Amino acid sequence: MSSSPIDRRVAEQRVCDVIAGFPDAEDVLEQAGVDYWFGLDEILGAACEAADADPNDVASRLGACRPCAQGDSPPVSLAALLRESDAQWRERLAPAIAKAGAIAALRHPALSRLLQQLKKRLEVHTATSHSLLPAAEAIERGEAGVLEQKTLRTLRLEHLELARLARDLRAYADRSDIDDAALTEALRGVIHEVHHHLMVAYNFILPRLVAAAVARPVACEPW
Repeated sequence: MSSSPIDRRVAEQRVCDVIAGFPDAEDVLEQAGVDYWFGLDEILGAACEAADADPNDVASRLGACRPCAQGDSPPVSLAALLRESDAQWRERLAPAIAKAGAIAALRHPALSRLLQQLKKRLEVHTATSHSLLPAAEAIERGEAGVLEQKTLRTLRLEHLELARLARDLRAYADRSDIDDAALTEALRGVIHEVHHHLMVAYNFILPRLVAAAVARPVACEPW
């Protein structure tokens, strides 16, 4: 299949930039089997090839999506982003985990424990995010020196743990011996919500937090 100049430009972008630029990108990449979280920093073309997907076809489907307009972007306020992340946990992610856990508890105790572990990790992570609200409001007011890099390290470790748990859940969802369509669908719902949470964090929240921490008049601490 030949590709247009627009398609080639899309294929040359990083996966994280594609997800940030197209509101339907996660669905397109999911359908194509492209790793859109653990390969966030990969070039889309390379990620497609690793998934045995046609880069031109995926780029063409993405090019047909309506690009994110300003109104599609998350709220401008950093504090609003953190509150929206908290709302996603309460309204979408926690219910998705509860739904999958209720199904898994009947036949898959190991999977049920994994979902409980994810829930506990997310509760801790949500508390960390909530604790950042005063700093976020101060950052929006232009105040300096309100955030320590130690906090960023904590967030980074929490995000890595969430990504690891999402990867383990995906391995369960892909297992051929789980003959339960409802459970597989529920697990994919959990994975999708975790990926969305991390995508917003890495594309919109963390860059502002990192910039604020770097602006502190102290020596940089190693990550």
